[in-house]
Amino acid sequence: MRTEFVYPPIPLRDWDWSAVEDGYEPGDPIGRGPTEAEAIIDLQEQIMELWAGYEDWLDAQAAEIDR
Repeated sequence: MRTEFVYPPIPLRDWDWSAVEDGYEPGDPIGRGPTEAEAIIDLQEQIMELWAGYEDWLDAQAAEIDR
């Protein structure tokens, strides 16, 4: 995992940190937050949501095959 202190030129400090997985490619999730830890947590939550959606899709495929 890689993190970066971005410090965008805006008055809000909610997006100062970003986090991406190693091997990041455009379109992959990017975690953001006011601290490094919160950016990492945001990234982890996004990844968990993606996996949950994938598991739901797999279940639907398995149900279709069983019919």
